[in-house]
Amino acid sequence: MKRFGCLCIFAALLAGDTGTSVRPAPSDYDAHQTIRDATIAAGALPGAQAARVFSNALNKNFVVVEIAVYPENGRTFDVTAIDFAIKTAPGDRIYAATPEQVAWYRKRSPDQTSSSGTSSNGVHVVTEVGVIVGSHTNPVTGKTEHGVATYGGVGVDNRPVPNPPTPSGSTDNTYVLEGKLRGLELQEGQTARPVSGYLYFEVPKKLKTDPLLLEYSRSGERALLNLPVR
Repeated sequence: MKRFGCLCIFAALLAGDTGTSVRPAPSDYDAHQTIRDATIAAGALPGAQAARVFSNALNKNFVVVEIAVYPENGRTFDVTAIDFAIKTAPGDRIYAATPEQVAWYRKRSPDQTSSSGTSSNGVHVVTEVGVIVGSHTNPVTGKTEHGVATYGGVGVDNRPVPNPPTPSGSTDNTYVLEGKLRGLELQEGQTARPVSGYLYFEVPKKLKTDPLLLEYSRSGERALLNLPVR
């Protein structure tokens, strides 16, 4: 049984929704298209910027697409990640990967170790680190402000410890990356106000320099957006 006493240190936590700051208008993105209840807008994050925000490894294997949804006339719109895909050929689509899949890409996370890959039982010290991304509306300026918080903790666990994986980097850093990916991800659910966030697509290398075709499709509604990759 794991007992965890976490001492959290918050650098600049702002309560509220996560995702990215939605831009004033759909035309502020690389492409946009209006469907029945909303306007869908999107743009591919430039590679250098994706590397700075996340990591060089992510930039080499994934394309980060910022997607914004602007509901029409106060209508409620259901935002769902599975409704978005990159079209690579007629009939072929690539759907967004989860933050966990992106962060642990080609790595072996501790919960993937086999029974033979665990150490003997005993009491041991465990640590936890992470990143929390939040936003709120400043009551004075009316603008949306974002903040990033890190947290860490130590505790005691008597479960078997997985043998150390062999990732190309620190496990702690991988958890931090996963937290950042999750915090900036396009948030799912119903909304009557504009929202935006990132989705992460693993795409064939040949498409890294070609325009991406982002498709939105749900219940007969369809949008196709050509996104230049920089």
